[in-house]
Formats: sequence, C-alpha cells, structure tokens
Amino acid sequence: MNRTSKLVLVIICLCAIIGVGIFFGLFFGLKSNSTIATTTSPKLTTTSANDYFPLNLTLVLGANFTMEMKQAGTVVNNINSTDYTIYLGNKSQTTLEKNPLTFQFNSEMKASSISNLEPRYFILYPKINTEIYVVHSGTISSQIITHNTLKSTVFFNPKLDFSLRKLNSTEFTGQGYSTSLENYKTFSELSIISNSTFKFTIISKNCISYNNSVIFSIETNKTLGFDSKGFFPIGCNKVIS
Repeated sequence: MNRTSKLVLVIICLCAIIGVGIFFGLFFGLKSNSTIATTTSPKLTTTSANDYFPLNLTLVLGANFTMEMKQAGTVVNNINSTDYTIYLGNKSQTTLEKNPLTFQFNSEMKASSISNLEPRYFILYPKINTEIYVVHSGTISSQIITHNTLKSTVFFNPKLDFSLRKLNSTEFTGQGYSTSLENYKTFSELSIISNSTFKFTIISKNCISYNNSVIFSIETNKTLGFDSKGFFPIGCNKVIS
C-alpha cells in the first residue's frame, strides 16, 4: 500500500469516528432533554365535587291584608325587600319590589287580600367547613289614603316561608313564620320591617347545619321574633357522629 492510499484510509477512519461521536452525542442529548421535560412538567390539581354542598335556598315574603271599610275609600298595600348573600367575605345584594296594590271601595265592606313577593332562589356552592349567610330585610305596609271619618281599619298578617333543597335531589325541608297584627289595627297606616338571618355551616358533602332568626318590627320598641335551627337532611348529624 503506497503512501497516498494510507492517507485516504486514515481520513476515512477519522470521518467514521467523528460521525459515530456526533450520533451518540445527539442520541443521549435528546434523551436527556426528554427526561428533564418529563420530570419538570407541572402537576394539575382539580377541585372535587365532594368539596362542596350544592344548596338551593328559597325565600318567600308575603302578607294577608285585611281591610274593614265602614265607608267608601282607597287602600294601598305594598311589599318590598332587600337581601344579601355573604360568603367568604364576599357580599352580593338583590332588591325586590312589588307594585303597590290599590283597592277602591265604594261602600262599607270587609275584604282580604293575599300578596307575596316573587320567590327568591339562592343557588349556593359553599365548600366544606365554611359558613354562609343570607340576610333578608323586607317592608310591608297597608294604608288608608282617603279621608276616614267613620274610622275604617286595616291590618295584616306578615309571613316568611323558606325551604332548603340539595341540588339534584328531591329531598327538602321547609318552615314558615307568620303572626297576626290584628291587635295593631290602624285608622291610617300600619307598617312593619321584617329582618331575617340564615346561617349555614357546611359539615360534609352530605350534611349542613342551619340557624335562622326572623324578627318582625312593628315600632321601635315592639318586635315579634322567631328562631329555629336544625340539620339538613334531617338527622344527618347522627350519621356523622
């Protein structure tokens, strides 16, 4: 083998060695990058439906008005309300108003009228071990707006109904509060303020406790109050304990 042939053979061997080095370098480099990408990928976390108690609270404020007219005249009955939802420091507000109901009497007559605000539906998703409040305030009034020489009278029985239901469930519980204000008959106007506070404590995905207070304020120093508490579904606390 002459000198030229040996030189060509050396060059070929060097090229082969360089090519093999480049191949293994690329192979292990890609594998290393793939491993790093795999080990540094962020973990995705999702909130389970078991962390919530999806709740439907319904409130209905109303009154049964009684008008004892001894002469012709006009009576106007009215209801409106404002409610708040307070959850984890966030507060939302809703105001409801019903158009006043006007009754025109042409002669002596006793009449009754039932009036309710549209139901308020609260769709809530409180988390386990948290508290949620619904504060409801309403005003109910009845007024004789014409000259009342024969002392016609008006009064009403305010009422507040509530019901609880877990979403996608047929089981529910409810309660109503009502009182008669017949002892507060008036020749001109009767007005009250209804204040209600509902507190819910989420115990588990299948159980909540509730406390509610309802107060009807006739005057600054005259109030009628109702309180109740319980668990929903009924008896769920016994299952937990």
